[in-house]
Amino acid sequence: MRRPSLTGIKRIFWLAAVLGFAGSAPGVRADSPFYTDDPEFSPGWEIKFGMTAEHNTGGTTWAAPVLDLNYAVVPNVRLNLTLAARTMESASVSSATGFADLEFKLKWRFVDADTNSWLPSIGIAPKISFPTSDKDQGLGDGVWRAQLPLQFGKAIGRFYNFAEAGYQRAFARNATDVAYYGAGTLYSFTSHLALGTELYDFTPIDHPANHTLLATLGAVYAFNEHWAIKASISRTLRDEARGGPNPSGVLYLVWNF
Repeated sequence: MRRPSLTGIKRIFWLAAVLGFAGSAPGVRADSPFYTDDPEFSPGWEIKFGMTAEHNTGGTTWAAPVLDLNYAVVPNVRLNLTLAARTMESASVSSATGFADLEFKLKWRFVDADTNSWLPSIGIAPKISFPTSDKDQGLGDGVWRAQLPLQFGKAIGRFYNFAEAGYQRAFARNATDVAYYGAGTLYSFTSHLALGTELYDFTPIDHPANHTLLATLGAVYAFNEHWAIKASISRTLRDEARGGPNPSGVLYLVWNF
């Protein structure tokens, strides 16, 4: 995923990771466990249930349970709603548990990849974050946010390459806007197993020196066309004190129907 204050920056990373690594190989999509999303998605319903964890200089954050609901209303448009509980553990303050911010996203793939040329699939995925977490407990900052990314995806043999660049607007004076971009690749070893990696950068507009550069390793094992397990681990490539998880992880069970 993952913007506002440094606290908000940390929160976006686990939210982005929560979104899971979809599909079975070959034919996998990027999205989670990568921060970088892509234009492809499965038809019909996709329900993801799982948990994430992140450790950084502020402490440890858990998101569990996480419920991610996706529905493709037409072949190239999908709706997405993400709900989660959140627990924050810090050495300086007592731990707190409650609802995380709710997220709603619409993904529209307006160009399909051409198998006979280098033309990739292209899409956008506007997203709104609703401040449903408890600000008084330190589980959120009470700020509404909106994202607009441009996404690309292209399969070449067993490799699936993907990239995304976007801007996040924070609707509050005490929160910074954010520019983000990432790129990665997936490799399908078998019809059941795919592995991938990415690089992702998240830059606060008001504090560009505190940008976070992340590396992620992700894997998915598809039991069949309906069920899969997804997992990933990420960590910052910069000084941890300047933002970013060290490390973070996600584990997800995915049901397509």
